[in-house]
Amino acid sequence: MFPKGGGSYDMVIGFDVGGSVTQAPAILRWIEAASTPADTRDIEGWLAELSVLTIPRKGDAMSGEVTLVAYASRLRQYPADIARAALLDHPWKFWPSWAELQEVCDRLKAPRLHMAAALENPTAQEPDPVHPRPTYEQTSAILAEVGYTPKRLEQVRKHRMASTDADIQEAEERPPLHWTETVAPDSPEMEALRKARDENPLVQEARQARDRATARKAVAQ
Repeated sequence: MFPKGGGSYDMVIGFDVGGSVTQAPAILRWIEAASTPADTRDIEGWLAELSVLTIPRKGDAMSGEVTLVAYASRLRQYPADIARAALLDHPWKFWPSWAELQEVCDRLKAPRLHMAAALENPTAQEPDPVHPRPTYEQTSAILAEVGYTPKRLEQVRKHRMASTDADIQEAEERPPLHWTETVAPDSPEMEALRKARDENPLVQEARQARDRATARKAVAQ
């Protein structure tokens, strides 16, 4: 900002909220707790101190009780630390008019106001105008250009342990494993399979035939 009297100063106009939005209410309560106004007696003491540190304007009289009440009542609309900073930390040369003092108070309070507004209504992050996010079509074209077609991507997902194209090709040509090769020998699935085989009449008949053949071969010897 460039005031008419010369010079310049920064003015906060907004905040971006990052991180987990679940923390927003706690931070908002912290900001609200830091916005408690000062007691009137404290403000009047700061005003009295300011009157000693500044040069009275021509035609102004700080001693009037009306002036104290008017300034103090308005300063109670601001957090205590902001009211004190506006009165005693700002380099006043002359006793400030209320318009001048209000301008400083509003500037000091602006970060808190915008911070609270951002926490109350967190919005999605704005896209980067310099490096915009590519569209689906643009991403697909870039991947296809380097050989990552949808089929290729599916192969990479399926064979995550493969480190080279040759490993992926070999894995694609290899016959799929039977499920019995993928479970432990003492697993419930294998126990159920063995039980089913033992109870199958065809398996029982084949085993009996094998046993008879073995017996005849032993006799012949």
